[in-house]
Amino acid sequence: MLLFVAVIALPISATPAGIATIDLSMAVSLHPRMSLFDFDRMGFFKVEPGLTREAFDEAVARLKNSTAAATALEGLQHLQQQLTELDRRKSVQIALFSSAIPAERETAQKELEIISAEEDRLRGLIADSEHAAACPDLTDPATTRKYLAEIEVEILAAVRKVAAEERFDAVLNTTVPVPYGYPVRYQAGEMFGQGIPGINFSLFYAFLAKEHLAHPSDSAPPSRELINWLELTRFPDAVNLLPIRPYPLVLSGGECILARVMKMVYENHKVDPEVFKVVESVIHKIDEMDRPEKKQNGQ
Repeated sequence: MLLFVAVIALPISATPAGIATIDLSMAVSLHPRMSLFDFDRMGFFKVEPGLTREAFDEAVARLKNSTAAATALEGLQHLQQQLTELDRRKSVQIALFSSAIPAERETAQKELEIISAEEDRLRGLIADSEHAAACPDLTDPATTRKYLAEIEVEILAAVRKVAAEERFDAVLNTTVPVPYGYPVRYQAGEMFGQGIPGINFSLFYAFLAKEHLAHPSDSAPPSRELINWLELTRFPDAVNLLPIRPYPLVLSGGECILARVMKMVYENHKVDPEVFKVVESVIHKIDEMDRPEKKQNGQ
């Protein structure tokens, strides 16, 4: 499922409240569950959020050393054997397809159609098994798609709730347009396993775990890692991997409700309020940079 709603229309009220805006790509990037998303290998780490770096590394190491990878390899070999057997059956039917007897050709055609469908099914299972064998610490492609769909549903539900509570007439998506690829390109294997160089999930994960939330002795501000995360995930190549579609920009006007939406999401996930304070400040700062007229007008 995709974030395909560019404009969310609300019931028209007697007193119009105007237009709200939200950058859906930023909303998805800021979702707490995205702190476990590995952009390089396209999956969610199967560990709990909020762990220290040491505990996180230990949990990942346990997953990599578990029997899951070996089990996946065994299943992969069995599937490949089935595919080899299908190939043998296909060769037989192709030979029969050239028969001079019409009934034999018709039977061969039907059998080839059945074999083709089974081949497609097995190749999908093989791709999933290859992913499970190579990445035992990550969710499988089907589960990854499920989690992304759940993130989408939660973000849109929060948008609708904020819009209804504050009686906005419509909500516009301000995400920068990019070439559309999700989820057409979303599958296991080399075609979609390259990821985006430079995006490290640990930036956001460590931030939510409050590992670097406040260090007065540091020269860099405590929000630096969150800013780095948003800068990286807002590049077109990265946005194209998020569960959204691109839509036209809002050039002027509208009230940004991203902070209010994310506050609702963070409360749902019981994220520490101190963490959200930094998130909120960064959201407002980026909104000012994106729309300098707001800062000039003192809004």
